[in-house]
Amino acid sequence: MPSPILTRYLLALNRYKWPALATGLGVLGLSAVVAMQPPPAPVYRAEGTLVLNAPVVALTTTGTEVQQRGQGIISEQFLLADVLLEQVSQELVRQGIEMAPEALREATTVKLEGTEEENQVQQVTVVFKGSNSEQSQVIANLLVEGMVELSRAANRSRLRAIITALDERLPDAELALRQAEQALEAYDRIEGPAIQAALDGSLLGAIQGGQQQQRQNQLTLAGLESQIQSLQGQLGLTPGE
Repeated sequence: MPSPILTRYLLALNRYKWPALATGLGVLGLSAVVAMQPPPAPVYRAEGTLVLNAPVVALTTTGTEVQQRGQGIISEQFLLADVLLEQVSQELVRQGIEMAPEALREATTVKLEGTEEENQVQQVTVVFKGSNSEQSQVIANLLVEGMVELSRAANRSRLRAIITALDERLPDAELALRQAEQALEAYDRIEGPAIQAALDGSLLGAIQGGQQQQRQNQLTLAGLESQIQSLQGQLGLTPGE
């Protein structure tokens, strides 16, 4: 006859064997599903760097203005402009790579670095992430090259706008210059003789003053010689003594 403890164990095992079996099968099923999941696709990172060239010395205010405006327009929105992404997408198609402009924007990160004091960008880092190593590098290179050309085009456009504005102001500046020259010529005709006479009078007065001072010095010297001779006579001395 089995013991009471063994009897209770057999009853409990018979009662809970189906839930335990179901739990075990569920764990095995989840493990099989996890094992059948494919590994995540690798993500490749391609990076390019743009460094601001040291600007040449600007000899005019216009040159300085163009440099400052060119540096001030650099931003993430400018570098990832729609026209740039469209051109890069078309070039990729010619190279056998299909990628829409919006996909390029989503996979690209732009980091701007610069000095807070001058509020100017000194370096731009462009990062592209894709599923193919070679394609990611090709796309990153195209993006960087496109950003350089976009910046040049923007600077040329601003320079042309400034030159046009200066050309429009040039006739007024030339007119003001001619008027100033005419006013100077008129002033010279009217006031020139008086100024020359005043200058001549000042020079003549200086010469006369110098001559008068010379005569005064001669008189003073003659008086000293007379006093010396008088003293010599009083003392009975000769010049040699």
